[in-house]
Amino acid sequence: RWDLAAAESLPSYMISCYKALYTITNDIADMVRKEHGLNPINHLKQAWATLFDGFMIEGKWLSTNQVPTSEDYLRNGVITSGAPLLFMHLLFMLGHDLTDDNNDHILRVISCPAKIMRLWDDMGSAKDELQEGLDGSYKDLYQRENPHADAEKHMLDMIAGEWEDLNRECFSQTKSTLPPSFMGASLNFARMVSIMYGYDDEQKLPALEDYTRMLLF
Repeated sequence: RWDLAAAESLPSYMISCYKALYTITNDIADMVRKEHGLNPINHLKQAWATLFDGFMIEGKWLSTNQVPTSEDYLRNGVITSGAPLLFMHLLFMLGHDLTDDNNDHILRVISCPAKIMRLWDDMGSAKDELQEGLDGSYKDLYQRENPHADAEKHMLDMIAGEWEDLNRECFSQTKSTLPPSFMGASLNFARMVSIMYGYDDEQKLPALEDYTRMLLF
């Protein structure tokens, strides 16, 4: 329930988290309403609910020792990457809205970079990010299902396919109704992902470090 009174029924350690989430999301919605004349609160609430549903699915898999299929994992992992939630906020903060005309296109422009991010992230290892690896990865699940396949090549091919779809959505003449600022954000996000997850054998990010040095020094 999107209601501060509902927080009182939560465990004490969750109350402050819920109140912070409630307050920040409503503040963002108010800012969008004042600056752009839009009221995105229902879309933002749904985006948060979708993310938490994804976390619940992952929690159920972990608590019951259930191993999902690679397809089920990836479908849910795109959501729990947090990228769709981020893009939904960004869409409205840039002054755009979801309409019957652009809804499908906008969602595809969101899903492509989100899947690219999940695949790049899962191409590494838990060791790269100093994690225990309990939440699984697409690479491990795909390799388990296809023990003789090259999982990394398969994932790179999938990433290339998502790039083709994203470019088609952003640059096709028939998709000219999409907001240019939002398309640019989606493309830049997808470009950034390979830098953000480009670990070397020493669990370092040399490309990201180089770009940071060029930017700051």
